[in-house]
Amino acid sequence: MLWLALRLPQLPLDVFTAELAQANGNCNCNGDNEATGETTSESSDETPGDNTTPVKKNTAGKPPLLVYHNLRGSKKVLHSNDTAEALGVRKTMSLVTAEALLQAQLEEQASRHSEHQIEFNTEPSEPASIEHPATTLTNPPYHCFERDLSREWVALQQLAAVCYDFTPHVSIHNPPPLSSATPGPSQAGNSKAGTHTLDAGLLLEISGSLKLFKGLARLCQLLQQQLQPWQCFVQIGIGPTAEGAWLISHSRYLPGDHYSEHDYLQHLGHIHLNKTDCFTEAFAQLSKMGLAQLQQVLAMPMVELGRRFGEAFIHYLHALTGKHNNALVRKAEACEFCSRVQLNHPVTNLAQLQPVVTSLLQQLIQFLRREQQQCEAIEWQLLSATGEKKTVPVVCQPVHSDWQLLQQLTSIHFDHLSINFEVDSVELVATQHSHFNQETGDLFAADPELALNQQEVLRRWQLLLTRLHNRLGNSSTLELNPLPEHWPEQLNHWQTSEIKNGKNKTAVAEPQAQYQADDNPLAPRPSWLINPPVALKERGHQLFWRGPLTLLLGPERLQGQWWLPGDNQCRDYFIAEQDDYRRVWVYHDAKQKQWFLQGVFG
Repeated sequence: MLWLALRLPQLPLDVFTAELAQANGNCNCNGDNEATGETTSESSDETPGDNTTPVKKNTAGKPPLLVYHNLRGSKKVLHSNDTAEALGVRKTMSLVTAEALLQAQLEEQASRHSEHQIEFNTEPSEPASIEHPATTLTNPPYHCFERDLSREWVALQQLAAVCYDFTPHVSIHNPPPLSSATPGPSQAGNSKAGTHTLDAGLLLEISGSLKLFKGLARLCQLLQQQLQPWQCFVQIGIGPTAEGAWLISHSRYLPGDHYSEHDYLQHLGHIHLNKTDCFTEAFAQLSKMGLAQLQQVLAMPMVELGRRFGEAFIHYLHALTGKHNNALVRKAEACEFCSRVQLNHPVTNLAQLQPVVTSLLQQLIQFLRREQQQCEAIEWQLLSATGEKKTVPVVCQPVHSDWQLLQQLTSIHFDHLSINFEVDSVELVATQHSHFNQETGDLFAADPELALNQQEVLRRWQLLLTRLHNRLGNSSTLELNPLPEHWPEQLNHWQTSEIKNGKNKTAVAEPQAQYQADDNPLAPRPSWLINPPVALKERGHQLFWRGPLTLLLGPERLQGQWWLPGDNQCRDYFIAEQDDYRRVWVYHDAKQKQWFLQGVFG
């Protein structure tokens, strides 16, 4: 087996960087190293064998960005972008100190910029007023966010969905604690460090995909291209086991198409012990003994290490070197779709949301195709900056790839929707979806132009029903539904028309021969049924209904509700003809000893 690890050390920062970049016209607030596998000087591990040099920071035109978290009751800086670091912000710094430092630095830069402009302005003018975002409360000079674990979990799910294009074996490593996923192997033996303090990422088993993507180097290149829209800072590691690939991602070891176990073990041995995120207590004790790199630990007798730190520690070391590999089991990942788009500016006209709606629906269709799912219901969330929300549910027949149908249904709902707030963001949630049920069609049709397309019938029915419901109300239309009964007048009933998550089927005209009785296959059924049946007059042996009736065909016996005590009824049905040659459907009730008119043929 061959594993590829995607470590996301700056995920708490990246989730906000991507949103700001999307809101500001895809500007990069985190630097020029997104989704490249390269690291900045802060996270670089200068070990022998490194083939990547630290990236030079470029802070021009990027506002400072801070992400903080609550650590023992105080707010501490968790991550910051290059611009904030250039101004002196450091990790674990107090949030109050960091904000004061940024304010002072930005005000000083604004003052220097203003003095520089006044110095080269030779024309007399009024005193220049220094106006910089640092002094404007409505336009802050920097961005400061509290860590959002829910955003990180959504981002991990979206990135995992992208990775499924390359391998079916994808697992989320060190997920945020809000998820129900079980802890990964790197959390074993780490009782002090919670999941929220560890780097999150993804693990991919790619041995079965190398031939398809023409080698390891090509696969890594395509994977990095797919991750670029998320603007995530990624560290890639390649190893024979999941544990080894995750740890070696610190060394930026990318072997290309010529992967060898010797090179892997060489780079693995140069990793510092402080880079390990599991068995931290054991590695801390080894560091106090004077050991600095992993190769020094691997050179020690395993019996002595096992006696001191336990068998689990030895098992982990064997997994790092590839001597022990766990069985490959595909985990059942949560299959959910939820995507949100932050608008560049608030809008009140819902027609302006069409590009956003199209983009979100196309993302949904990609998710459905990738996960082999079909969608029966979606839900739109229109959100304002002040917390107001409008929910718009859209129910449909199963949709797998027809995003135009969902767009038309959404437009119908939006056309009759009124809101009293400005929409700041739009969110799409697939509320109901199931495994894709591929239906087969006829390979040869007698006349393709005249053949009835079932999918097109369902599509037009949904659009028509949605328009009627929006304009006339949900109870404005009725439809005829079949019932499992024996008596003809009880076979159907009228009910309010609705789209029931794809479980109901629209009635389609079918050959009448499918409805013939088993006893008499030549006996047709009338188009019009009379409910309740009309009692006929009988004089002698002659039946009358608007004139005399002549029996042509019959009898056809129907017996219903025979399982009920005292309600054993049977009817003998006949086809009769009037004087004007119009045919009717009559029956004789054996229990009541009476003739009735049941239906009229067209």
